[in-house]
Amino acid sequence: VTGANRGIGFGTVVALLKLGAHVIAVSKSIDENEYRQRLSTAGVTSSNCTIIKADLSIAEEVCVVCRIDFYTTILMGKKCKLAAEQALPVDFLVNNAGIALNQPFLTADVESFDMTLRVNLRSCFIISQIIANDMIKRGARNCAIVNVSSQASK
Repeated sequence: VTGANRGIGFGTVVALLKLGAHVIAVSKSIDENEYRQRLSTAGVTSSNCTIIKADLSIAEEVCVVCRIDFYTTILMGKKCKLAAEQALPVDFLVNNAGIALNQPFLTADVESFDMTLRVNLRSCFIISQIIANDMIKRGARNCAIVNVSSQASK
C-alpha cells in the first residue's frame, strides 16, 4: 500500500491486516515505531506489516520499494543501485500515494507540476509494471492492482 501513513492509505492497511494479509506499508513520512503504535491503537497487530520509508517522487527509491535489480532498471530506462526481491511476490497492490500542490494555473511552477506527475503518475506506473510483470511470470491468480485517487490529499 503506497501512501500508507494516513487517510485512505492507513485505513487500507488496517483493513488488510484485519483480514490477515501481510502488508507492505510505504510512505515518505513514516516513522516505524509511531506507525506500529497507531496500528495497535486501531486494533490490529503490526507483526504482519513491513514498513518502508520511501519518497516515490525519486526513481531510485521507487526501485528500492519494488526490490528490482540494477540491470532490470537499465532496461526500463531507470537508474537503481540496490537489488533484492524481498517484496515480491505481491498479490494485491494498492497505489494510493498522491500529492496535491494546488497552485493557480497561470502562476504554477514547473517544479511543482513535475513533482505531482512523479508521485501521482510515474511512481504508480513503475510500481504497477513491476508487480504486474511478476504476477504474470508467476502465473498468479486472484491478484489485483487497485489505483486510488482523492482530492482530499494534504
